[in-house]
Amino acid sequence: MRILVIRQTKSGIYLEKRFRNRLFSQAYKNAGESLRALALTVGYHGKGRNGYVRNMWLGKVPVSSYKIHKIARLAGIPLSKVFEHRVDKQQNLEIRNWETSYKLFVLHSNETAKTTTREP
Repeated sequence: MRILVIRQTKSGIYLEKRFRNRLFSQAYKNAGESLRALALTVGYHGKGRNGYVRNMWLGKVPVSSYKIHKIARLAGIPLSKVFEHRVDKQQNLEIRNWETSYKLFVLHSNETAKTTTREP
C-alpha cells in the first residue's frame, strides 16, 4: 500500500507598508497592546508565536492567508479593504521596528481625532 504525502505550502499576501502597519497596529491596540494576545487571538500557539506575528507586521514574511481574516476582524477593517492594499513580493517594503511604527500610528490617530473633533 502506498501512502501519498501532500505537502501543504503556507501561502500569504504582502500588503502596502503603511496599510500593513495600520492593520497590525489597530489589531494590536484592540488586543490590549499585547503582541502575545494578538498572536493568540489569530491562532498562534506555542513557543515563538510572537515572532510569527511580528515578522508579518514587519513585512519580513507574507501575512498568512489562513490568519488574515482574523487579523482584519480584530482590527475592525473589512477584508475587502485589506485585499485592495495587496502588493507583489517585489513591491513589499519592510518596517524596521514595529514598536516605533505603532507609536507613530497612535500619535497620528490622536492628531486625527483632535482635528475631527474641533469646532469651527
